[in-house]
Amino acid sequence: METHIKFCGEDVILLCDTRCNLAWGINWRGSKGSFPPKHPGTYEGGHKKPINKIHNKWCARECERSTMVINKACPNCNNDRGIDIYCNHKFHQSMG
Repeated sequence: METHIKFCGEDVILLCDTRCNLAWGINWRGSKGSFPPKHPGTYEGGHKKPINKIHNKWCARECERSTMVINKACPNCNNDRGIDIYCNHKFHQSMG
């Protein structure tokens, strides 16, 4: 799923696999092998993990199953793809 949003003043695209039922959130993780709860108890900007697969602030800031892309080169990336993972606490790390 993709949603066009404004994040830190930038127009970005929030992408996810719509498997919200498997999302724990980056600040909360249960025991290995178990499934995440419908609501892991974390909030971002007053928003909690969605149950209706509609992106909200929790998805952008907390969900480990989402990422954001921006249509301009990131000054911290050394590639020429034109679209780079947004350099935020979790997104740039996923570049590998």
